[in-house]
Amino acid sequence: LKSEHSSMDGRTYKTLKAEEFPRITFKLGSATVIPVKKNKFSVKANGTLTIAGSSKAITMMVNGEVREDGSINCTGQQKLKLTDFNIQPPSFMLGAMKVDNDLTIDYNLTFKN
Repeated sequence: LKSEHSSMDGRTYKTLKAEEFPRITFKLGSATVIPVKKNKFSVKANGTLTIAGSSKAITMMVNGEVREDGSINCTGQQKLKLTDFNIQPPSFMLGAMKVDNDLTIDYNLTFKN
């Protein structure tokens, strides 16, 4: 994870218990593929997202594209709240700086054969 304020990233990692839980994971339960164009598709993915050891069922919309080389590229964005994962947004410098409760995860994955 990276924010617009790199000085806060270390504190955010601590808040997310990154040493104990170094990964944010999504376990797919079910998916519905929706064709969009010849080589493009959308996926409605239902599953469980785990952050800092706390899990929550979510639905993600994924945009996909089959490229000429046969690889598949998937992109998307997921908006979450830290408190949904039992994480209290931290504050620093006696409350002068605060981490927002809203979290946005942007992802860009390429699958190759």
